[in-house]
Amino acid sequence: MENKTQKEQVPDEKTYPSVGIAYELAIKSYDWVIKRLELMDDRIDKLIALMTGISLALISYNKTDFQNCFFYYLISAYIVATIAGLKGKHSGQVKIVSPTKLFSQWLHFSQWEFKKNAIYKAGEDYDSMSKTLASKNRWFVTAIIFYMIEIILLTLWITHH
Repeated sequence: MENKTQKEQVPDEKTYPSVGIAYELAIKSYDWVIKRLELMDDRIDKLIALMTGISLALISYNKTDFQNCFFYYLISAYIVATIAGLKGKHSGQVKIVSPTKLFSQWLHFSQWEFKKNAIYKAGEDYDSMSKTLASKNRWFVTAIIFYMIEIILLTLWITHH
């Protein structure tokens, strides 16, 4: 049994000799995850633009029967899909270390301790942004599903007029 009066062992360079290497990877993780978030937002933008163009083109092609129930269903599916896409685009947030926080809370650390703490903070931010990415992806898939339903309804509307 340990003596309770012993000081807790504080991590140091001997305990964690690879802080320098891990620090470089932690800093790069911000770029990696931000690029993934930007790509997801770009995919959502392109999906909404593509489906709006297809929808408008096909609706203008068959402008004879706007009283058909398929027309109202396809418009509803389009609206739900577009809302899901926009929700995905605007969900979550990018988390990065605040320079103000660095200035006010971190500048007193040694270089090694600063890097160690930055690795931990980058890990927290990465986990948070990974959840944001997963949320954006779920909304993207939801939008795709409703756009597919819309295309089916557009096809039925055009062929059953």
